[in-house]
Amino acid sequence: MASITSDIGNQSGTLPKAAQPDAPTQEPMIWVNGQMMPKSQASVSVFDHGLLYGDGIFEGIRVYNGKIFKLQQHMDRLYECADKIFLDIGVSREEMIKIQRQCVQANNITNGYIRLVVTRGEGSLGLNPYQCPKAGVICIADTIALFKPEMYEKGMRVVLANRPKTPIECLDPRVKTLNYLNNIMAKVEARGPAPRGHHAQHRRQGQRGLGRQHLHHQGWQGLHTPERSRDPRRYHPSLRQG
Repeated sequence: MASITSDIGNQSGTLPKAAQPDAPTQEPMIWVNGQMMPKSQASVSVFDHGLLYGDGIFEGIRVYNGKIFKLQQHMDRLYECADKIFLDIGVSREEMIKIQRQCVQANNITNGYIRLVVTRGEGSLGLNPYQCPKAGVICIADTIALFKPEMYEKGMRVVLANRPKTPIECLDPRVKTLNYLNNIMAKVEARGPAPRGHHAQHRRQGQRGLGRQHLHHQGWQGLHTPERSRDPRRYHPSLRQG
């Protein structure tokens, strides 16, 4: 049985004590296209290509003790992904960092999660991205708890989903796009949230979790993340590894 832990860690690659997410105290404040607004009022155009076609990118970023974890590396990947899909974000890195910090502060987040989304923006009903004059930017700072606390210490059961990942020749897996249907279908095939599903790779050795974490087969030693730390069960993969 493979043992898998969450993707939290610190700069040295070791895992800090599990941080409990903050309990929400009020309606979350969301940054949507230049405005901070309550969750109940936050909305995007039905003509946004992020909604219509999954045309966009995102970052999922942890917050520990009020600090945004590996912020600069996440910004590197966000803007590299934008370049790969020819998306002009239209917001500088400095401004994007400022937006995230404002969201963390507005929601009183000490330990939580940031979902930063950049869409192609509002356009026509056709696929043409060049008819979307301005990208959409959404920033959510809230709490998240994907697994029970004991799973971070003891690991969890996994199953191998039969659905293969989209081939690299079709879409670079390092680009964190808004289209997760391939992952969702594998999740459905795994029959619910437990046990956790893992993709069968198309002509590749590695395995990838449905939401995060790379695994590589190490002979009879089982499944481990690449570039293992001193504790082989616990490692935060490089952001360049997806």
